[in-house]
Amino acid sequence: MKLQSESPYITIGLDVMDGDTIIFCGEGEYIDDRFNPDRKKLQMPVKGKFNGEKLMTLNNTSQKSMAQAYGYDTSEWKDKEAMVQISETIVAGQKRNVMYLTVPNLNKDGHVVIQ
Repeated sequence: MKLQSESPYITIGLDVMDGDTIIFCGEGEYIDDRFNPDRKKLQMPVKGKFNGEKLMTLNNTSQKSMAQAYGYDTSEWKDKEAMVQISETIVAGQKRNVMYLTVPNLNKDGHVVIQ
């Protein structure tokens, strides 16, 4: 049995790995950034290889990538797929693994094509 995070949020290494795909389950919502009260973050419900739905907070890079592919109205992202790419990045002076979403190669039916 594969261990999974009990967190309501996706956890790198337990819930997703580099190259996994996720599917958006709804339009999401903007939430307060706990580190910067003047900023909002986009939080989206997603499903993947893990059980049930989990939440994912999209960074600006992922938001732009998804908006360019699927439009600027997140309600139109429902049931759309995204590929998880994990990159080691410096965040607040520490090296961390960060998730970025990209648009996978899709066939004419809109499903991911594995190459």
